[in-house]
Amino acid sequence: MMLSSVEIIAAGVENSETIEIQVDQQAVATFNNLGGNADAGQFQSYTFNTAGTISADQVRVQFTNDLYDPENNIDSNVRIDAIVIDGVRYETEDPSVFSTGTWLPGDGIVEGNRESEYLHTNGYFQFAGSSNNGSLIEVRARGSEGVEQFNLRILGDTVGTFTASTQDQTFSYRHDGVVTAGQIQVEFINDEYDPDAGIDNNLIVDSISIDGQTFETEAASTFSTGTWLPEDGVQPGNRQSEWLHTEGFFLYSGDTNVQPGEIGLTLNTLTINEDLGELNNREKNNILKELSKKEFIKHYQTESVTFTISNDMHT
Repeated sequence: MMLSSVEIIAAGVENSETIEIQVDQQAVATFNNLGGNADAGQFQSYTFNTAGTISADQVRVQFTNDLYDPENNIDSNVRIDAIVIDGVRYETEDPSVFSTGTWLPGDGIVEGNRESEYLHTNGYFQFAGSSNNGSLIEVRARGSEGVEQFNLRILGDTVGTFTASTQDQTFSYRHDGVVTAGQIQVEFINDEYDPDAGIDNNLIVDSISIDGQTFETEAASTFSTGTWLPEDGVQPGNRQSEWLHTEGFFLYSGDTNVQPGEIGLTLNTLTINEDLGELNNREKNNILKELSKKEFIKHYQTESVTFTISNDMHT
């Protein structure tokens, strides 16, 4: 029978934390006084060999000695970056990983697929059998008011909806296939402006990353439909800003020579059924917004596009 080599990539907050590794719910290894720096993302590797070949869904990583003593400024927590079995890496924040000890601001500590690397109290991560071959997408964002919501869209389809706080956060999603930057939109969906009440929702997106490669939002290749600039207000284009001031989206590109604003959203011909009458600017903008979500964004390097607007698109 072949052995499996297992690596746990982990760090502690206090460096006094202990983790127990279980295979089929039986303890096979224990690591004390975890090193590294969990909050700074500095990890150490802990390795062992099993008596036989195993898969990820047999593995649990359990935190066993939580301590919270605020008077002495002690708060033990464990951060597990990933496990590696026979050279195959399994990310802890993957949606398939089950946790019993992760705290989230929305609901505290509850069991579930928490998409986090942290165990904040005694509990475990139960890994799944997927080898995580798809792309890991991370969005670094915050909101002006802390209530801003945004969609992550891939090829026009919404794959996740998130709420930003007023602090920079990283929002993660793993797709079931390989993704490129030109397929990704970050869409702001709940703009509100009420100056009398002091409310001005804005979404600020620092960057996205795909499998560790970062794409800055303010890059010249990033296209925006919701960015305000003092010289011309809110206009679609390559605005070189991290801000969405109104409902709209950022469309990314890995090629700085691609200008999607001159291609995907500039219409050479807009044909309207005469029975509909004349469209006002708001109606035209609504049409453009809907068109921007459709399948043609897969082909945004096309030089010209002609659309025919039928009755069912007139509002």
